[in-house]
Amino acid sequence: MKNKLTTALLMLIVLTGFYSCQPKVETKTEEKHQEKKFLNAKAIDNEPVNFILADSCVELYEKTDPRLLPRTNSIVFKRGELIKWINQLEKTVDYDNMRICLGIYTDTILRKYKKPDSLRNRVSLFLYPFKGKNRAKTLISSTNRDQRTTDPFNMGELHP
Repeated sequence: MKNKLTTALLMLIVLTGFYSCQPKVETKTEEKHQEKKFLNAKAIDNEPVNFILADSCVELYEKTDPRLLPRTNSIVFKRGELIKWINQLEKTVDYDNMRICLGIYTDTILRKYKKPDSLRNRVSLFLYPFKGKNRAKTLISSTNRDQRTTDPFNMGELHP
């Protein structure tokens, strides 16, 4: 379990770093403004989200030129909530890898989870458990026949 958690967290850090390193010219004023927004960011509950809504966010990102989107420098997932989710996966999900996908918040997902409108069109990360190349399934009963697609983890705190 410790290796899966370490791998998942490492992947999250690498992907966030890769995305945030996209070249963008900023003036000193813009840098100070970004830092102020980071320091004043509101906390958002980290939680699993419906996979259908998450998929629509990922599909929207894939169709959109990221240069046209508001900048996201980092996404914070609280340790406790992330570990709680991973521990729950260990009990009910057969997975062997974690995919971290970029997505753009849609109106639908923001309404469903009662999140502020200020997150509309913001880039976020969705953590999807996979078994090989297939989506991981959550066991919902003692028989392997009763399964459903596992919801990804999301709703991190976006900065700025």
